[in-house]
Amino acid sequence: MGCLGCCVERNDVPAVFTEPFIKGGYRLPNQPYHYYLRSLFFQHNEFLNMWSALITIICHCYLFKYCPFFSTLWVLNISGVLIHVFSFLAHTFSHYTSKAHISCYLLDFMGIYIGFSQVIPSFLVLQFDIAFDWAAICGALALLWNVTVFNSCCHDYYACWEPWFNGGSFDQKKPRVLTFVKKGVWLYGIIWLAMIAKMTIYPPSSGSYNFHILAIVSLLAECFLLTYRCPERWYPDYFEALRSHPFTHICAGAVTMGLVKAFLEDRRAWPDDYNFKGDFILVTLSVTNICCCFVIAYMTLKKIYLASYN
Repeated sequence: MGCLGCCVERNDVPAVFTEPFIKGGYRLPNQPYHYYLRSLFFQHNEFLNMWSALITIICHCYLFKYCPFFSTLWVLNISGVLIHVFSFLAHTFSHYTSKAHISCYLLDFMGIYIGFSQVIPSFLVLQFDIAFDWAAICGALALLWNVTVFNSCCHDYYACWEPWFNGGSFDQKKPRVLTFVKKGVWLYGIIWLAMIAKMTIYPPSSGSYNFHILAIVSLLAECFLLTYRCPERWYPDYFEALRSHPFTHICAGAVTMGLVKAFLEDRRAWPDDYNFKGDFILVTLSVTNICCCFVIAYMTLKKIYLASYN
């Protein structure tokens, strides 16, 4: 087993494990799984990624004490946890094996889609004061759209890796950025445009306004960091652990926790708007969305593993 604290340069690891603009600080690949768990305690280029995701998970778990069980807010907070749990797993075990790398990042993307898609029903119910029956219909259509987009992205993800299975080369960033972000940005963008429009016309409760602003600004900052990869794009020789991605985790945490806190404040401001039947319908739809995404991810990974054996 490689010694803890030993890091290697980009040219010393297979291309599948490398990151754009990151030249050093790579952990040794193909080590026992406990090597990567123990890497929480030594510096490498995934060190801050792991800790930023882990701290956000802990903060989300704390918010459960304020979320009514089996409510829209409860599922929204679960989705926020899933985003960062799968991100933590991806950054922790991505160097374990090439198959683990492919699997972890697919689950990471699945967590992103699950997390942000849950905003749709919560937003409809808690912000627009739509009747729960109509909100349930709109939520069902939105979650169906999310499953369809995620299924399409999984097909593209497999297509990006297929040349590698057959001994060819591949663009390791294509399945991470181009496929998922370009399709997912439509899903997220419509939500935020609707939120900004609503806040302009019908200001939210005073307690939630700052949390809404925090979520919107954090999402814009996250998109900027993901797109431009600053500062490692400008100074690739000097940034290994301290790069843009840990800050995207912080921004993502601010988005998800900001939304949960904003919706909590709105529910406190309008307690009479609560409808158990409608909330139950939306929670059922949200859980169905999560299960469908898990099934799609499982089928995609099964297809990937079968292809890798050929």
